[in-house]
Amino acid sequence: MMPEGNVVSWTSLVNGFVDNMKLDEACLWFDRMSEKNTVSWTVMISGYERNGVFMDALELLVLIDVEVGCGS
Repeated sequence: MMPEGNVVSWTSLVNGFVDNMKLDEACLWFDRMSEKNTVSWTVMISGYERNGVFMDALELLVLIDVEVGCGS
């Protein structure tokens, strides 16, 4: 685990897994992130979409609304 990572380094790690079609690993690291921003959420949602996992993308999109809230 990256003890000193920030949101940028964590998001880059998740993006690397997404780019290599390793969505299980990407999801694992995304879930471990203590801080997420718009880019983090977008990387994961678009990763699911690009790999044809549309229901997971939709579920994550709904989750962001619950966790972050619209307009927050």
